[in-house]
Amino acid sequence: ILSDARILSENHLTELHKDSFEGLLSLQHLDLSCNKIQAIERRTFEALPFLKSLNLRCNLISEVSFGTFQAWHGFQFLNELILNHNPLTTVEDSHLFKLPALKYLDMGATQVSLTTIENTILMSLELEKL
Repeated sequence: ILSDARILSENHLTELHKDSFEGLLSLQHLDLSCNKIQAIERRTFEALPFLKSLNLRCNLISEVSFGTFQAWHGFQFLNELILNHNPLTTVEDSHLFKLPALKYLDMGATQVSLTTIENTILMSLELEKL
């Protein structure tokens, strides 16, 4: 399947698995907003090397587990990540802080600690808007 965008908002999805996006190699924009996602398996987004924007707002994500943003390609193009309006308290994946192209990160209306926000600012090389 060749497509550069998938809008999967409001589909009552509860979890994402590492094979959820197999075969969508050219996908650049993924909107998973307003679902009921609680769990994201390690390396779920690895099948998406050209991903530019990922919208996970308005879900039930309480933590970004280790390996969520770990991939062989290093997410060279991901420049927008939206995590707002989640009960997010913990970011255990250090790869999130090292996304090389990330310019826009929205963690508004979450319970993320000030320390996590500080780490994001210090480690994110290209971040323009938090």
